[in-house]
Amino acid sequence: MLTGGFDVPEGGLPDCDRLKEFLRTHDIGKRLIYTDYKGKIAFADYTVDRMIGGAVEKYLHKYGTEAPIVSRSRRLILRPLMRGVIGKSKQLTLMVPIALTHFDFDRYRLSDSTYLARIPERLQFSRARMSALGSGASEQVVHAATHAFVSNHWTIDADEVGDISKSLSSASDNAVQAIESFLGALRAATGVKTGYAQLLWVPRGWALDYYCDLPPTYGTTVRQYPSEFDRYGWVGGCPTVSVAEMDSVRCIYEQITNNESEAVRLAIKRLSGCLTRSDPLDAVLDGTIGLELLLGDSENQSLSYKLRLRAASLSFLDNSAGPASEIVDKVKRIYKARSAIVHGVTSKQKKKVVNHSASVGEDDRQLAAELLRFVLRALLANPDYLDPMKIDGRLILRGELETPRTPES
Repeated sequence: MLTGGFDVPEGGLPDCDRLKEFLRTHDIGKRLIYTDYKGKIAFADYTVDRMIGGAVEKYLHKYGTEAPIVSRSRRLILRPLMRGVIGKSKQLTLMVPIALTHFDFDRYRLSDSTYLARIPERLQFSRARMSALGSGASEQVVHAATHAFVSNHWTIDADEVGDISKSLSSASDNAVQAIESFLGALRAATGVKTGYAQLLWVPRGWALDYYCDLPPTYGTTVRQYPSEFDRYGWVGGCPTVSVAEMDSVRCIYEQITNNESEAVRLAIKRLSGCLTRSDPLDAVLDGTIGLELLLGDSENQSLSYKLRLRAASLSFLDNSAGPASEIVDKVKRIYKARSAIVHGVTSKQKKKVVNHSASVGEDDRQLAAELLRFVLRALLANPDYLDPMKIDGRLILRGELETPRTPES
């Protein structure tokens, strides 16, 4: 009992059987009725057994094995389970641990409903129980997180109790978009290589089961982090993000969440690939595609030339990447690398057991990421210029130049 699960005595559990019979025939138990794989109507006996066993175990852990049964204490444990069975709409908090990245603070507010916080010890224990089997993620990477991105005010509606577990054990598009918006801001502001290996849901005021005295958590394990993390990435030094850097992250995060441009969303996704792909040559393509999404137009003629001019002209809005002449040279270099990749003229690798040139393309990857981060920052702070024609008319042709804004303004 004390380590999770319980054995049913030979005489059974008469009170538990009476509870099941009551739930089968009463409206409050209708969400425990489901259609099995044979198409037959069935009752979730296992769910009730698990709830009762978990409630008893939680009581023993919380109050001790010698403690008397106190009505108020019992209600505090049973009430969340009752809400989990009876209520159709349930409140949740999304929690996504950030892998192999340190933060030099305990809590940082991003918006009214989101923040970054150190993961409490009991939640660390609770999430450690989640299996990584079939996800492709390394358990060491899964567990190597001190802080998590937290987003409140999520809800789930389900007609059957079993549907809740199924829904929460998959990575929903909305949840992925929420964490990718934050990581996009983090990457754009700092350039750190990071990711995540779990999407967790923490119920607010309800539960479907308990394990010992740990807070209930549901979710799934995923592999959304750089492949180098799997190669003992937890042994080397991990980047540390400071409060000052988080101020820039928060500003960019607010700009991302308030921006409805599909080009921005796709460019953020490309920035993620540029920083996390295992093959640096593929990463370079991600970076250039991101630049084209933000600075390209419907006419592909002289695309490289137009991108050089448009990226360079953004230095009037954000000078963090250097003067316009340097940006022109950087874009020219990265498009030379892109051309070599897509036309198959990169140097052929020799047949060596130990390939000392495995880092070929790493410098180009970093340059592509640097340029894409710069363009994203400039355009998020100045969204009017998400229209490339306005870059041409106002900046390149030196027409009406609006007062520049920077991510810190």
